[in-house]
Amino acid sequence: MEIIIVETVGTGQSEVEVADLTDIKIVVCAPGLGDEMQAIKAGILEIADLLVVNKSDLPDAARTANHLKAMLHHRGHEERRAVVSVSSQNGNGVSALVDAIEARFAALPFAASSTSDSDGYSRSWLARDVADAAAALVLHTPDYRIEASVERVVQGTLSRAEGINIVVGLLPEFAAARK
Repeated sequence: MEIIIVETVGTGQSEVEVADLTDIKIVVCAPGLGDEMQAIKAGILEIADLLVVNKSDLPDAARTANHLKAMLHHRGHEERRAVVSVSSQNGNGVSALVDAIEARFAALPFAASSTSDSDGYSRSWLARDVADAAAALVLHTPDYRIEASVERVVQGTLSRAEGINIVVGLLPEFAAARK
């Protein structure tokens, strides 16, 4: 199996979206920058498998690590997620991080069979593409059936689920027209 590292910038929606496409999610927090608070706000804490405090040789590193551990404990995640402190200056914690990654990888359902979960990833990408196509259809296609469905959902005479079924039913027609 190939190892591919996906890096995202900052804390926001893209990190949450990438979570469906990766096996192990590592969130890196710098000490003293309030990254742990940003992780909470962005929902990153909920998806992280490992939380890494980098620059652990700096004064605020221990406080940041303890804060992250306390948040995991408060949310009941401390047994499923680890906090590891590392420093590239002195190498402290690097082997612990490698061990944590290897342990997490070994616990993945497909690790024993040495096959990847590419089917799951393909399904995730396909699901996103279908959702994007449906959104484009609803938002940018002047069609009386869509307009009527939206109006009825707003009025409460059509449930959202029924509206979704109508739009999904129109997808093949509009896909054929795009060819």
